Order: sequence, then structure tokens, then C-alpha cells
Amino acid sequence: MSQIEFVLAHESDIPELLQVEASASGRLYSAYSENDLREFFSAGHKFFLIKRDGLVLGSVSVEADTGQSIEFGSLVLLPEFRMRGIGVRVFRSGLHHFASSGYTRIHALVHPDNESMLRIYFAFGFKEARRIENAFGDGEPRLELALQL
Repeated sequence: MSQIEFVLAHESDIPELLQVEASASGRLYSAYSENDLREFFSAGHKFFLIKRDGLVLGSVSVEADTGQSIEFGSLVLLPEFRMRGIGVRVFRSGLHHFASSGYTRIHALVHPDNESMLRIYFAFGFKEARRIENAFGDGEPRLELALQL
């Protein structure tokens, strides 16, 4: 099977990022808008397109809190790549990528009803740090999960 790559995205990749974001928008995930993406790029957030053989599978956004800690802002696969074991491979590749880049802690916010993502996070050793009510102003709670690498 081909290797999964994390390709650093640039503002010129916003159309591809928007396509990925729109595919996941709903109660469990608040998708980023074009304005959100532009603001995030300006603030120094990093986005990676997840690719295999040049084909976009999804995206992940990250924000380095410190030199050693990183936050997964989003991890989204296009619908045709969900529920096929690809998410687990993407997750494993991502953890390896960020650990080998020198990060020692990863954290993320996940909707408590997003069972598929919670299963993946917990399977890789993430622990629930706290519950945040109305984390994004959408009236929905999120769980903060953390992993020491």
C-alpha cells in the first residue's frame, strides 16, 4: 500500500482545504470557512493536506502551543476514505510525523458524540483531560484529549 504523506498547505491550497472541511460539517464538527482559514494562516497555524499517490484524502490543522506541544485543530477525511481503516493509518502516520519533529505532547478537542474519532484517539493512548461546554460557540461540548509522546 502506498505511503501517506502530510504535505504542508499554503494559502493557495484553500480551495482544497474548503472541500475537505465542507465534507465534514455538521453537529459533531464545525467546519472552517474561507475567512477562518485565511485568519489561521495569518496567525501561523499550519495545515497539512493528507495525500496518497498525489490524491487528497483529507487534512489536518495544527497549532504549536510551545516548542514541544502541538494541538490538532482538525483532522478530517473526505467521505470516500472514511470507515475503511485509512483514518487509523493517517493517525499513526501523523503521530509518527509529529513525534519525529520533536513534539512531546499532542492535544485535541473532540465532540463527545464523535464515537469514531474518540475510538481512534483512545486506541492511540490519548486521555481525557477535561470537558469544555460550548467550546466553539456552537452550543456543543468538546472533550480535550491529550497524549504524551
